[in-house]
This record gives sequence, C-alpha cells and structure tokens, in this order.
Amino acid sequence: MNIFTKAVSIASLATMSSFATAGPIDLGATDGYTMLAVGTGHTGQAGGFLQLGSEAEIFGNVGARGNLMLASGAIVHGDADGGVIALGAGASIDGSQNTLSETTWQGLYNDISNASAQAAALSGNNYSSITETTIFEAYDSTSVFNIDGELTLDSGESLTLRGNANSMAIVNISSNFMLGSGASILLDGFEADNVLFNFTGNGYTEYMAFGGSELSGTFIGADMFFQMGDGAILNNTRFLMGGSIANVQVVKPGNPATVPAPASILLMLMALVGLTLVRRKA
Repeated sequence: MNIFTKAVSIASLATMSSFATAGPIDLGATDGYTMLAVGTGHTGQAGGFLQLGSEAEIFGNVGARGNLMLASGAIVHGDADGGVIALGAGASIDGSQNTLSETTWQGLYNDISNASAQAAALSGNNYSSITETTIFEAYDSTSVFNIDGELTLDSGESLTLRGNANSMAIVNISSNFMLGSGASILLDGFEADNVLFNFTGNGYTEYMAFGGSELSGTFIGADMFFQMGDGAILNNTRFLMGGSIANVQVVKPGNPATVPAPASILLMLMALVGLTLVRRKA
C-alpha cells in the first residue's frame, strides 16, 4: 500500500462511517430521481403516469412506469425513464431516454413502499389533522411527527420544521394533503434531503394538491396521486409517488446532506494528517 492509498483509505473509512449513520429510512434505487411515478392503473389515480406541463424545468432524473409526457417546452436536466415517453414540440431531455423492465419498475415501487412502511412504523409525536400554521421542533437526530388525518393549509399559513443540519425529520400523513396558494412548508435549519413527508393512505381517496405554494423536502407515496399546480416554489424538493399531473415550473432536489460540509473538511484533514505521519515513518 503506497502513501496515497493509505491516505485515501483513512478518508474512505471515515466517510463510510458517516454514511452508515445518516438516517433510518432507505429509499433504495429511487434515491436517484427528482420525480418518479411508480404506480399502476390498479394502485391509484393515474398510477404510473407523469405529465409535466409546458413550463416545467426539472433538475435531475425523472421516470414513469406507464406514460411519461412532456408538454411543449418542458425541460428535463437529467435522464428520463418510462414505459412510453412522449415529447411535445420543443420539449427536451438532456440525458438518456430509457425503457426499463417491469421487474425494475416493480423494484422501484417496492423501494418506495418499503421506505414508507419503515417511516410509518416509527413512533413519535402524534397529531390529529393540521389545519393552521404550526411549528414542529425537531432537534433530535431523528424526529417523527405522525399526523392521523390531513395536512391542509390555506393561503398564508405554514408548517415549519425547525432543527439543524444534522437532524432528520419524518412526517407521516394518513390522509389528504392540500396547500392553498401562498401556503408553505418551510425548513428552518434543516437540510432538505433530511426531511421526509410520507403519505400512508391510498391513491383512490387521498391525494396531494398544491398551487402557488412553497415546499421543501422529499415527498413519498407509492400509491398516491400528486396534483401539482402552477407557481409553486420547489427549490429543495423531490417527489416519489404513484402518479402525477405536474403543472410545475422549476423543480430542484435538495443538496445531498448525508455528510455535512464541516465533516467533509474534517475527513480531508484526517487524510492529510495520515499522509504526514506515513511520510515521517518513511
């Protein structure tokens, strides 16, 4: 083992340790998508269907088990996976267009379902329906908020999750999710990739709908239909769902937060120290 290899090994071992303790929920292969529709016609409204409106600009990969439709002018800065991919005039996909096997799609569906079950099984703070401005304090390593009912906010109302960059928050919602124009889901101190909204209902009677709202976090529901309206601010969001009609504009996932920046700097310093020690011994 040469000096360079020893130094890299020190950093790699520390990095793997940080990743191993990042959080309790495993999104599996779906973690590589910004928007993903994995349902079928039997698992919910518009299952496996993802329609992106003409003003949509999606950063990252998208996929739909059935039909992936990009209206005229829609842009995907990433790969597109679909059963059938249809592009309107002027629509574009920067990456590759892929047809995945049914086995692969079922695996992605299972990944979301399993992640949802993991999240729903966690005990935490219990609430009935949330229908007004609310703040969740979440400074523990993992905080869980179980909403046995719906999360419905009118214009000007908000749900704020207050924590820090090393915390993870999970919000389980058993019924409808609706945000009026101007309502918000806000993160105070959190990294967006460390906040998970889990929908435990089914796609026939429960749904997610929002218009000109502000949202942050990862939203999952393998059998949920997400109705996304115009004007929403989606700078730190991902949607892993059953199906969706998404008249959205810019959608950007949150920055990976598994290893916070200070930890990354510490790992580099550890590697440099290791390199110095090896050189002294040599």
